[in-house]
Amino acid sequence: MVEVEDLLDKDPGGERRVDMPKLLLYLSQMTEGMKRLDGRLTTHMNAEEAQQKHIQELVKILTSAKGLMVAVRWLIYLGAPAIAVFAWFKDNIKWH
Repeated sequence: MVEVEDLLDKDPGGERRVDMPKLLLYLSQMTEGMKRLDGRLTTHMNAEEAQQKHIQELVKILTSAKGLMVAVRWLIYLGAPAIAVFAWFKDNIKWH
């Protein structure tokens, strides 16, 4: 990391001046770093958009599955006693 003191030249008279070549190099490095960061952010945002479509589709499927699970639950609640009654009749009542 470049410190401000690294960009300054100290004049023999005690005055501090910016060393232009150092400043230009520093600004060039910052520009390159910002370009790399921009590229990373763009890549991340594009990947997020692609994933968002899949996540929305998954939410729709899960929402639909909730209704199916309610129906299956009611089928079990009503079907299990009916099967138990049928099994009891089969075992205990003789058909001639």
